[in-house]
Amino acid sequence: KQKTAYEISACLVGSEMCIRDRYQENKELNNRLPNYRVKMGFGLHVGWAIEGAIGSQYKIDASYLSPNVNMASRLEAATKQYGVLLLISDSLYQYFSAAAKQKCRCIDYVTVKGSIQPIKLYTVDLDTSNLGLAKVSTKPENKRKKIKQIKKQELDQALLEENFMANCLFDEDKELKRLLECQQELGDFKETFNKGFENYTSGNWAESKRHLETCLNYVPNDGPSKTILNYLKGKDFVSPPDWKGFRELSEKQIRKVIILLRVFVSMFMLLTSPQKKKKKKKKKYSALI
Repeated sequence: KQKTAYEISACLVGSEMCIRDRYQENKELNNRLPNYRVKMGFGLHVGWAIEGAIGSQYKIDASYLSPNVNMASRLEAATKQYGVLLLISDSLYQYFSAAAKQKCRCIDYVTVKGSIQPIKLYTVDLDTSNLGLAKVSTKPENKRKKIKQIKKQELDQALLEENFMANCLFDEDKELKRLLECQQELGDFKETFNKGFENYTSGNWAESKRHLETCLNYVPNDGPSKTILNYLKGKDFVSPPDWKGFRELSEKQIRKVIILLRVFVSMFMLLTSPQKKKKKKKKKYSALI
């Protein structure tokens, strides 16, 4: 049952991306921030976690704690570094079925802060430009909640069926099919990238450079190809003598992205918050009679 549950989680993440397009027609946002676009990134990992209330008698926060939660958070932050929508850890990838694994692409082999165990990172090549704008439901809130609850029950029931495989959602869900249409045209690209990645991990960086640059001829904006090429360029495309086939994931770039994101959110809140007019307080005067 674990296989189907984890695959469904990955499928549902893809459907969540459709919500972001709703903001593209928001008149208030377009007036304040021309050409405003929402970008979403997801880090997917699997493992144990402790759930509970954290804090004091003054403030309590329900949260999850574990190294696995930290891993998922770092993967989410790294989606900006790699320029991808999804980053999947090797631990979760191992639970996928053969059909689901075929839709994934291994893009790096790294260690993250707080761990000495290297992990392979995977992504799924998706094209969100094929998605239409999400329709805003006009149904009352209580009906929307009821429909959502029914869909959740149907999903829970499907998980209990012995013959159910989550990868069928890739073929049955209309939005997921649109997201994955681009993969039909990436045959030569993926084969070339895999060759570049193999040479990268084996230490033949000159050959890796040649293949990855060819990948950019196929897909000029491919984030993983650019990320690896930038790393190789910093080493003059020569692997060090102690190269073990993996590298440490740079935290500095991730921190810069997070800081910029926080600044952007703060500016966005200032721009969108209604400006309250300051009312002049009338001075009250009292007189003794």
